[in-house]
Amino acid sequence: MVTLIGGGCPSGTPQTTNDSNTITVSTTQAELIYEKRAASAARYMADKNFVAFIKSVQPSMCKGKTPNVSYIIEADLTGDGKNELVVDATSCLAPSSGSDMNLVAQVDASGNYSALKINGQTLVGYYTGLEVQNRLLVQESAVHNPGDAACCPSGGVDVTYLKWNGAEFVTEKTTHTASWLNPSQL
Repeated sequence: MVTLIGGGCPSGTPQTTNDSNTITVSTTQAELIYEKRAASAARYMADKNFVAFIKSVQPSMCKGKTPNVSYIIEADLTGDGKNELVVDATSCLAPSSGSDMNLVAQVDASGNYSALKINGQTLVGYYTGLEVQNRLLVQESAVHNPGDAACCPSGGVDVTYLKWNGAEFVTEKTTHTASWLNPSQL
């Protein structure tokens, strides 16, 4: 058994908590979720237009380098009947410290990609992960307490629910929990 944490990647270590928002699933379920998302990332990384797009949105110091795309969630978040891409990626600035390039992309009929704004920004970085729940974008951010190492936040998770307003994703509500969440179970 594993607990699903940010991005739906299996943590490998079950967490015990009294928080009713945390769920534990079988290793098989978690692996299937992760494998599907990783397969989407591999499929899009084979698309030269997607690779050119993902290179173009990364920090300027990394221009020309290809970011590492960990996973992609495909879901219709704008209500137009077409899937947007929730992308979790790491630029050259954070090769070992986690994703710093979380974004939502759309593709037009010609195969060209563009980023949709999230509270006025193209990229949201250093968040635990992005998830999708009922056409809402869910942004999970680990909270560091004083004295926490960068690897090991102990302050729980801030969860921001974002809704498409026709032009960008805007905050609908924010919550905090003392432990990791799987937003699809809320």
